[in-house]
Amino acid sequence: MSMQLILALGTALSMGGDTASEVVASTAPLADSLLVQAPLLQTGELAEFGQLVVQSDPGGAIVGLTIHIPVGGARDPEGREGTAFLLGQLLEEEASRRVAGLHAEASVEVGPESMTLSFASPPNQWQAVLNEAESVLRGEGLDPSRLDSIRERQRARLTFEEGAPVRTFQMEKEALLRREAQGGGRPLMGRRETLDRITFDDLQEFRSRNLSRPWAVLAVVGPVDAAEVGRALSMTPVEVSASSPFQERPYQARAAGRRSAADTAAAPEGEPIGPLRTRLFRDSGAVPSSAPSLTGSPAWTQEERRLEDMSLTSSWIAVAWPYPRDTPRILLEFLAHTFHEALVPSPPDPGLYSAEIEVVVVEGRPILVVTAVADPRSALRWEERIREGLDALAESPPEGSFFELTRRRYRSALLMELADPLARSRHLAREINDSGEVTDLQTQIWSLSREGLARTAEAAAGPRIFILGPVEMMERAHR
Repeated sequence: MSMQLILALGTALSMGGDTASEVVASTAPLADSLLVQAPLLQTGELAEFGQLVVQSDPGGAIVGLTIHIPVGGARDPEGREGTAFLLGQLLEEEASRRVAGLHAEASVEVGPESMTLSFASPPNQWQAVLNEAESVLRGEGLDPSRLDSIRERQRARLTFEEGAPVRTFQMEKEALLRREAQGGGRPLMGRRETLDRITFDDLQEFRSRNLSRPWAVLAVVGPVDAAEVGRALSMTPVEVSASSPFQERPYQARAAGRRSAADTAAAPEGEPIGPLRTRLFRDSGAVPSSAPSLTGSPAWTQEERRLEDMSLTSSWIAVAWPYPRDTPRILLEFLAHTFHEALVPSPPDPGLYSAEIEVVVVEGRPILVVTAVADPRSALRWEERIREGLDALAESPPEGSFFELTRRRYRSALLMELADPLARSRHLAREINDSGEVTDLQTQIWSLSREGLARTAEAAAGPRIFILGPVEMMERAHR
């Protein structure tokens, strides 16, 4: 059974309507065999993790498993930068080999402060897949001979990227964000000279020292029973409901055929209207206030700006604002979404080649980061527009129907992202790791307000700015 067909079935089950019925009917014989649960392992047969979160989704077609370990490249030994990254590549190769016969897929992501192992599994194989994942984490079956090929592949990549503006920019941006943090913004993927020093014993030492399961969060999403998962792991899981869809307010038309203002004015009430849109999170949870009180120290307090001269046909811009430690992530992600809509015009400005806005968390402190690529002749103008854009949102955020439409577009984008069980398991594991609890996204999104958006925008400390490009051309054009 191909993973593509399993994913197609999962998508169909969340769609509702005739299309979903046709897909489900065409795959029903195979789906029935996949949804048969394998016999449970004996109690305690699987090793214990630090925390366990389960979202039981009986209508799902695959099980998403994520093991989130709060250790990453920032723990690389000095002079052996790239250790965590090479270990992640080695773990991914071995995990993929082991679960291929179970019709499952494996991936490993390594960041400065985390390593995430994710698995997409048929429902009747999730326990066997988890057993293989644990075996890999224990270092069983890791082949020292594979390190040379992985190292050579990474060395070739670094050689290819050497001197490339994008790599120079990314390294400088990382140093900008993580200067005071552990690791000091050292390159996650290492350097050619540091890769040569890393031995298989170094990887095993890093693994045994840092990838301890008592530190790890395990998230399981799909057609599983939370109590049975807990018994198999000898743990009490955090249970997350899959019965609360994002809901739509009923369509209400005026006599002239236009939508009423009530259709976008507030969160829906009462029973869901129409088919289930997605399976997402529990029925109640913490709600960020409309005008949140944000406290806690940011990653830095001193504003700075640096230009680096390089003969290029484009200019690369990074503007990063630090926020108080306790700023709710959903407020910052909504701010990033709204900021991007305001910053990137439609049709696009010919002087702006691309722009991205993301929320980066460094040692528990959130940072709003804007990355833009622009024509050098308009680069400094775009720097000003980026800086002024956040101030404008603090002073005058979207209002009325414009705010409601912005919030709905943000909601739709999040809904699409988390429709994938694997993405959902990563999200749940990250939330449990960061805060120890899972929030109700539906309630949080409907509680987002114009006042809260403005308050969040103005809570930023002074930005750090880095610009890479032909400085003389940029400054001459800006005069």
